[in-house]
Amino acid sequence: MKKKIKRSVSVIMAFLLAMQAGGTVFADYTDIFSTAGIAAGTDTGQVNVSISPALALKRNVDFTAVLTGNEGQTVTQRLVLDTGDESEEICFSRLSDGYYTLKVSADGFADYEQMINVNKQAASVKLMTGFADGIDYNRGAHPGTLLIGDVNNDGIVDDTDRKQLTDAIDSRTNSGVTDLNGDGSIDLVDLEYLAKGYRISENTQATTETLIPSTVISASAGSGTYVAGGSLDSLFVKSGGVQLATLDGGIISSADPVVLQFDVTDSGLAARANGIVIAVSEDNPVTRAEVYIDYTDEYGGEYTQLALVENGVHHLLDDGNVIV
Repeated sequence: MKKKIKRSVSVIMAFLLAMQAGGTVFADYTDIFSTAGIAAGTDTGQVNVSISPALALKRNVDFTAVLTGNEGQTVTQRLVLDTGDESEEICFSRLSDGYYTLKVSADGFADYEQMINVNKQAASVKLMTGFADGIDYNRGAHPGTLLIGDVNNDGIVDDTDRKQLTDAIDSRTNSGVTDLNGDGSIDLVDLEYLAKGYRISENTQATTETLIPSTVISASAGSGTYVAGGSLDSLFVKSGGVQLATLDGGIISSADPVVLQFDVTDSGLAARANGIVIAVSEDNPVTRAEVYIDYTDEYGGEYTQLALVENGVHHLLDDGNVIV
């Protein structure tokens, strides 16, 4: 499969909705390119970190993520994974080029560390609170694994944690983070959870994905469309969204769609990509969308490709050169 470098990308989405009443559509946070919107600056590098649950925990987990540059500068962010969350994300932005060390820690979990190379684009690191079923962690791409079982909070899961937990179970006393699953009891279930992070041989390091950073992307309402609520800037924030409507106030249809456009404003390395992934949320009432991708290849040729999204199904477009 050939890969082409795109130096400029413009995505126009015409949402054609099957609606009983009303003439508006909600557009939610999008990760077509990256995960957070920030003000434009000289440096465009980003590190996006997401954490998803792989273990059934009955407690919220407060993670601390520290990003350290090669000159020792550090930035710290907090991420709380609630019991009902599917995932949570944070973004380190305005980063200069270079190598960074990401460290993620939380009570009951071993410290996670990974070296990340930032070169004008966004490096996406996806982590899970355990190993996911059906993934071979010793070959191919996979998420990173946060190992549970650090009872004494020294950053590792080892024999000391196992002894402290078994002693707590025998004596029915709580010291450290012995209630690993957060169910209010210190018992053999906690020992089973410790075993999930004890003497692990699998590769726990995440496969890093490179994305176009949000610093070089701008969003705008297309022809015949206006923003009825929210802000277009909030599309690059996980909790953000906008409400789109037609200028004439009519029902959104194939004859009268709403259009949302994303323009990549950088023509250098930050704007390069090997493909575009377009996904439709299960909660989004979009039944049909036409996605036009305007791009420039490595030879300076300008092209437009059309990808269709119908009935919430992801549509793959591959013309042999451009992968969508």
